[in-house]
Amino acid sequence: MKKLSAVCSLAVGVAALALSGVSAQAGPGPYFTVDAGLNILSDFDVGGGSHLEFDPGVRFDAGVGYTVHQDQNIAISAGVEAGFIYNSIDKGVDEGVAGSVNVEGDLWQLPMIAKVTLKFMPESAWVPFITVGGGVVYSSIELTEIGGTPVFSSGDEWDPAVQAGGGVKYKLNDNSGVALMYKALFIFPGEGFDQVLNHSFMAAFTMSF
Repeated sequence: MKKLSAVCSLAVGVAALALSGVSAQAGPGPYFTVDAGLNILSDFDVGGGSHLEFDPGVRFDAGVGYTVHQDQNIAISAGVEAGFIYNSIDKGVDEGVAGSVNVEGDLWQLPMIAKVTLKFMPESAWVPFITVGGGVVYSSIELTEIGGTPVFSSGDEWDPAVQAGGGVKYKLNDNSGVALMYKALFIFPGEGFDQVLNHSFMAAFTMSF
């Protein structure tokens, strides 16, 4: 009996130690995340009363960060993310003559964003969150056909940007989870051009350490 009691005590002690380790990992610490999904791009002003319209595209992001505070009500983290956005051109529209013309081409955007994220009720299975941030976006556009005529025209630039979003995360365990989220990325081109808005609907995977 003494041996059985000792074994039971050892088992309880090991279990308690393991559980305490899991709890510690669920608090503040580093994390990484990867996102992928659909990107809807607003009309792109090209000056002179004309704009480009785009087909739905794709967006991929990867980021790292650090949770600086967590309690049962809220978690606060700071991080950075970099991504890739692609949309093909659908058509060009000249508002002055109320006409449109077929335009073939591509637009690539590379956002680099610093952000702050707030998670609510972080110890529950379903965790709603919001995020805001800012940074820069590198954009590159290439035109290959206008109105059936082959052309080759390209350009690129760096522009400031802000981003806001939100979603809900489902915790797989104390260290990982999956999420559905929406991001609104506003880009501010040079003088004389309207801002560009990306609507991104994404699925994400996160892991903390």
